[in-house]
Order: sequence, then structure tokens, then C-alpha cells
Amino acid sequence: TLSWRETYTLDASLRTDRSSTLPKDNNQYYYWGVSGSWVFSKALQSLNWLSYGKLRLNYATVYNDAGWGQVKNTYDQPTPFGGTTLFSLPGTNNNPNLKPEKTNSREAGIEMSFLNNRLGLDLTYYRTNTFDQILSVDVSTATGYGKQVVNAGNIQNSGVELTLRTTPVRTKNFSWDMNINWTRNRNKVVELFRDAAGNEV
Repeated sequence: TLSWRETYTLDASLRTDRSSTLPKDNNQYYYWGVSGSWVFSKALQSLNWLSYGKLRLNYATVYNDAGWGQVKNTYDQPTPFGGTTLFSLPGTNNNPNLKPEKTNSREAGIEMSFLNNRLGLDLTYYRTNTFDQILSVDVSTATGYGKQVVNAGNIQNSGVELTLRTTPVRTKNFSWDMNINWTRNRNKVVELFRDAAGNEV
């Protein structure tokens, strides 16, 4: 975290994980985030009606690993038939080339307070995209399986959050604060799983 004159702030992070549930070639991944803010009210101190103002931006990536047993096919042992021990393959074909899921998120916002902090607002816009989700999709049973574990898709989640606050009454011994929240969120399937021929399934 770097800060200068309580006006400009920069935060950054870097992390690496290694997962035991992913293939050896894809089991380590790095992800990072960076955010910055500018308290612009510091430069506008001549405006008596503006108590506080800040702009902020951030971007981050996050990964998610697979569940246990989604890489290699193993035999199941169902209930014995009479005295005969049975083994069989499961109905889902696992994937030895799985990659971790990845989510990119972006956010921009503004905070402002007015009239000695008696009025205020906080407005935020965000968007996240999740890629390579680990899913089980239906496949032709002619393959010997009913489902296949794959990396697929691009799911987008975006929205706006607005908070308005006011203090209509403030005395030496009493304060009455009010907050109003409004949110809109939209979820969109940008891309589905594509088969070997490039067709969406």
C-alpha cells in the first residue's frame, strides 16, 4: 500500500496457489489485484458545501480449483451381485487437462459528502467475467459416458449500487441518520461450451 498526502492511494497484491485437485501442468496459478483512489476534495477545499469526495478504481483476478476426483477416471465398486464383487466406470468422463476457473473483476466508484457530512452518496459500478468454469456437460452415450467434465463458458455479472445517506437531525446529544440503498444486477451468459467442431452446446 502506497499513500501520498492522504490524497492518492495505491494498493496492489500478488498471490500464488498450488492445487492438488488439478493436473500437474495446470495446478499452479498466480493472481493479482490493484486498486487506486483519489481524494479530490483535498484539491477543492474552497468549496464549503463539499465535505468529502473520492474516486476509486480497482481490478482483480481470482482463480478457483476443481473438486476432488475430476481429473482421472477411477472405478466404482457398486453393491456385490450375489457373491460376485463388481467394478464399473462412472457415468461422467473426467478431464486430465482441466484448467482452473478464472474470474476478472472491475469496479469504479465515487463517494461524496456535502454540507458538513449531512448529505452523502456512494455510487459503484462493477463487472465480473468468469472463464473456464468447471462443468459437467451432457455428451452422447455412444462415448460410454453420459457426461464430460470440461472448462467452458464466459459468464458476465455486472451492476450498479447506489447508497444515499442523510442526517436530518443532529444535536449535541442526538443524531438521526438515514440510508437508502438501490441495486441493479444483470447476469449474462456470454459464451457456452463449444464442442470439437466449435459449435456451442
